[in-house]
Amino acid sequence: KFVEDMYQPCTEMLKKAKSIPAVLPLVVAVLCLSDREFFMSKWPGLLSTCLATLKHSKPGLQDIVAECIMRLVWVYAVRFSAESNKQTEARMKLIADAFFPIGMCGHISYCKLVCMWMCACAFCAQA
Repeated sequence: KFVEDMYQPCTEMLKKAKSIPAVLPLVVAVLCLSDREFFMSKWPGLLSTCLATLKHSKPGLQDIVAECIMRLVWVYAVRFSAESNKQTEARMKLIADAFFPIGMCGHISYCKLVCMWMCACAFCAQA
């Protein structure tokens, strides 16, 4: 009940660009504490928000968003043992495309992204 009560107001605060650096990690933490059913119903939308923010933000915020994505992937792949292989593969491809776009000229350091991507792959391999 606590998670459900906290989640909606926190996601509303994500609509304000100034509050994203502080609120996004909170929303991710709240979602990661939720039960399986709640997490599985909400995480695709939050992942989409994170990926959109990752593409259009400054370097400091991109680091925060990338770490939030990794937390979501960990909970998805390890804590809740993911869904089917095809759905997991599709979600990982979506994340990979956001982390490593064609003609990448991003602001996140390539080394940091590779490290995070390797962690995400390891999470899925453990599941």
